[in-house]
Amino acid sequence: MKFMIECLDKPDSAALRAEHRPAHRAYLASIQPKLFLAGGLLDEAGASRGSFYIAEVADWAEARDLIEQEPNVQAGVFEKVSIYEFRLLIADGARVV
Repeated sequence: MKFMIECLDKPDSAALRAEHRPAHRAYLASIQPKLFLAGGLLDEAGASRGSFYIAEVADWAEARDLIEQEPNVQAGVFEKVSIYEFRLLIADGARVV
């Protein structure tokens, strides 16, 4: 199953995010086989607004566990974390399903 995970930064969390960036990147590398897509959310000025993941895992419990282990979550960088089951319909301009 695929899950979309949206993590929105707390206001003024840039320094905290920068402090935990090495652990964040190491964690992403460790879960890379489960990541269908991952990246940063940026505002119009190019500043970080949060993170976005589409993970392929067995179930909701594994999706929750995956994000709870994320160093930025553990450090309190995010104000809000949302998880949704995701059904891929179109990728690279081609209908998938």
